[in-house]
Amino acid sequence: MEGHPHPLLAIAGLFGLGLLHGVGPDHLAALGTLASRKGSVREAVAVAFRFGAGHAGLLAAGAAASFALGFVIPEAFERGAEIFGGSVVALLGAAAVVEALGLRVHRHAHGESEDHAHLHLHVGRDHVHARGHGHRHGATLVGALLAVSGLRGLLLLLPVAASRSPAVLGGAVLAFGAGVVLSMIAAALAGAGAVRLGGRFGLRIGGRWATGLVGAASFSVGVAWCVAAW
Repeated sequence: MEGHPHPLLAIAGLFGLGLLHGVGPDHLAALGTLASRKGSVREAVAVAFRFGAGHAGLLAAGAAASFALGFVIPEAFERGAEIFGGSVVALLGAAAVVEALGLRVHRHAHGESEDHAHLHLHVGRDHVHARGHGHRHGATLVGALLAVSGLRGLLLLLPVAASRSPAVLGGAVLAFGAGVVLSMIAAALAGAGAVRLGGRFGLRIGGRWATGLVGAASFSVGVAWCVAAW
């Protein structure tokens, strides 16, 4: 095993790379869009945790499957995965802009008969309907979807750890995932701190306009990501 780094160095290195991976522009754009809809620091951190857990969970599952089954992800897959990830960020941003504008399309039935139902477009916050429990798991799902584009990159980093032992490999994957989760929580706390600091100077940052602006920025990042990958 001469020439290979100490197991702890390999695990620490993957932890550091996980921290850097978590603050990628696509991740921050998606996380910022999701967290901007929350009204408190606690809720924003909870969103960041679920986002990071979904992201790290899919990466860990993909890495485990790759080494267990012995398959290799081709380079061509990465390009398609980057376009997919950029599309997710762009769609998430577009949805946030639509929500900020208060646009809602839903079906109304006039009278007792469904035969006279019509689609209506409402503008404004007065027509917002109750959200389902599925929104609680939206951050986890988005985090997992964005992990697809980072799977091949993680697999390229793991052979050194795998050469030591399965235990070191597992520790490296877990360390990478922990770094991702912690960096996303730190990003959420930094964003919340910026909002509070702005409030002390009389800058009120929040509400649907903040959601719309963050959503527009996410849409731009997502489109740029797709164009760059194309």
